[in-house]
Amino acid sequence: KTALTTVSGAATDLVNLTNVRVKFMRLIGATTYYLNVGGTWQNSDPGLYPQSTAVSGKSAAWTFDISGKMDVTDVPYMVTSIANDQAGNAQLVLTTNTFTYDTQFPTATITYPTNSGFISQNGQVQGTTADNFRTGQVLVRISTGSHSYFWTGSSWTTTSNTWETTTLSSNATFWYLVDNSWVTNASFMTEAYAIDAAGNP
Repeated sequence: KTALTTVSGAATDLVNLTNVRVKFMRLIGATTYYLNVGGTWQNSDPGLYPQSTAVSGKSAAWTFDISGKMDVTDVPYMVTSIANDQAGNAQLVLTTNTFTYDTQFPTATITYPTNSGFISQNGQVQGTTADNFRTGQVLVRISTGSHSYFWTGSSWTTTSNTWETTTLSSNATFWYLVDNSWVTNASFMTEAYAIDAAGNP
């Protein structure tokens, strides 16, 4: 997917907030890199982290601009926010959100029925799928009449947006479509595409 440009959150305090520091990290191989206050990556913890937008009062929303910082794809990124108040207290209980910047597209392949082949009356469209991380879903469209009529799951229509969600195996490598629309001696077209956990189609 498109790289994030902003991280956002909220901070609260019993007194008044001073700032929110953002500890932004990424893991490449076995090395953790940290975004420093100068906006560049380094392979040691700088101790002092960049600030978010200004905060004040006892409760405030904040954002942190990371435009252009996610320049390495398909690796995990981690972000931790640290609030500070006017009494000089720094947040002690921290939470880290980890996510992967995934730009690779998944694939879906129809294995049955085969191209120009045949299918039984109770046959189910099925196939395989692959992704560099994990496929989220596979959708199938069945049509007939030279791509003029499309199966909705219960009837035929001329509306082409009739993609049906298939059933994925537990390891998300195999899929099948439960319902079918087969009519004896008719020709059909089946299409499939996959969407991964990041939303890449």
